[in-house]
Amino acid sequence: MFLLWMDIGYCSLLMRDGFKRASGKPVHLEASTPRSRDIYAHLGFEVGQYFVPGENVTLTLVILPVNKEHRFGVGSVDEMGVRAKGAAAVGFPAFIMTKWETP
Repeated sequence: MFLLWMDIGYCSLLMRDGFKRASGKPVHLEASTPRSRDIYAHLGFEVGQYFVPGENVTLTLVILPVNKEHRFGVGSVDEMGVRAKGAAAVGFPAFIMTKWETP
C-alpha cells in the first residue's frame, strides 16, 4: 500500500505546508534510511549537526560530514531499535537533518 503513494509529490506537498507554518525558522528532522535522507535532501535539508548528551554535559555539539549516518543505541539495540545483544546490537540508523531557511 505504501508504494501507491510514492513518487507523486505528497511529501513535497506536506513539507511545503509545514515550511509555511515554520515562519522562516529552521526545521529539523531525522531520516532513518538513505532513501528518506535523499528525499529530504531534495527538499533542501542538509545532514550535518546534531546534539548528543554527554557525561557531565547537558548537550554536546557534534559536527558530522555531509551524508554521515549516525547509529543510536550501538551495543544495546538492533537496526529496528529493538533490544539486542552481541553482533545483533548494531544500533538503528539516523541522519539528523536541518533545513536552515524556510519560505
